[in-house]
Amino acid sequence: MSFLLGSYCYEYVVLHFIIRHWYEIWWVFWGSFYGLGWLDIKAPIWSSTRY
Repeated sequence: MSFLLGSYCYEYVVLHFIIRHWYEIWWVFWGSFYGLGWLDIKAPIWSSTRY
């Protein structure tokens, strides 16, 4: 029973982390998927919207 409770808490923490940092995870995922060329194309838009 304690094992099930532990796994449930672990899943809750992982889901909470993903929901909280979904944008960073999404950005890193797509950046690694498309490569540096895609990041160079998006860099001006990213810098202009960030600052």
